[in-house]
Amino acid sequence: MNRRQAAGWISFYSAVVALILLVALVRGATAPAVSSVDIPVSGSIKDDAGATWAISGAVHVTKTEPEPPPVPIPGTIVFGAVTDLQNNALTQSTNTKPLLLTGSGFPTSGPTSNLRLALAGQSMSVTDWSPNRVSFSIPKSLTDKLSVPVTGAFEVFSQVSGNWKSLGKGGQFTILPSNPPAPGAAGPPAVRKVLGPDGKPHDTIAAGDPITLEGENFGQLKGTLFVSGLEVEPLSWTDTKITFRFSSSNRAHRIWAMIVRLDGATSIAGGGSDSLPQMPFVVQAGE
Repeated sequence: MNRRQAAGWISFYSAVVALILLVALVRGATAPAVSSVDIPVSGSIKDDAGATWAISGAVHVTKTEPEPPPVPIPGTIVFGAVTDLQNNALTQSTNTKPLLLTGSGFPTSGPTSNLRLALAGQSMSVTDWSPNRVSFSIPKSLTDKLSVPVTGAFEVFSQVSGNWKSLGKGGQFTILPSNPPAPGAAGPPAVRKVLGPDGKPHDTIAAGDPITLEGENFGQLKGTLFVSGLEVEPLSWTDTKITFRFSSSNRAHRIWAMIVRLDGATSIAGGGSDSLPQMPFVVQAGE
C-alpha cells in the first residue's frame, strides 16, 4: 500500500474512532457497568491504480465502567455520657437546651436522614449527628405518658430498604415521667376480657388472627408480652388494651399470657381451667 492508500485508511478509521467516542459520550450517563454496541461501518477509498475499495460491516465496541466505591460500614459505636445530667436521669424538664450524648463512631448525617436514636426502646428527637456526639431532646409526649421511670440503653438505628437495623447499643440511663404518680397509685396489670378479631369473646380463635386483652394498668408504653411461654411482639399496646397475633395452634390446651410492664410489674392471664377470664384455644383455620 502506498502513501496515498495509507492516508485514506487513516482518515477512514479516524472517522470510525470519532464515531465510537461520540456513542460513548451519549450513552455514558445511562450505561450500566458493562455495555456494548455494534456500530455500522461503510465507505470506500481509491488506490493509485484507480481501483475502488468498498468497506462494509460493523465494529463491536464494549465499554466497562469502574466499580462504584463500596458503602462504608459504620465503625463500632461507643456510648459515653450525657452532658448536664445528674445520676444519669433524663426528664423532659431538662430540655431547656438540647442534651448531648457523647461517644465515638456515630454515623454522620443530618436529623432528616434514615437514622434514629432510641433510649429504652423509645425514639428521641435528634437535632444533629456528628462522629463524637448526638444532640437530642426527649419528646414531651413521651414523658407525659410515663407513669413510672423507665431505664434502658441508648441504641442507634439506620434504615435500610425500609427496615431499621441496629448499629450499636450501650449506656444505662433513666427517663423520668413528667408527673410521677403518688406511690402505690398504679396497681398490677389486670386482664378483664379476651376478645377475638370481631371484638367479641370466643372459645377458639384461628392461628394468626388478632387477639385483644382488655383491662387496666398495662402501662402507656410497651412492655413485654409472653404467650404460652413465647415472647410475642404486640400489634398495639395501651394502658387498657394489648393486641397481638399467635401463630402456634394447640387444640388440647388454652393459651395463657404473661404481661410484664416496663417497671417490672407482672401478671398472668389464663393457665388454669378456673382462671378468669378464660383464654381461648388457638387452632388452625377451619378446625
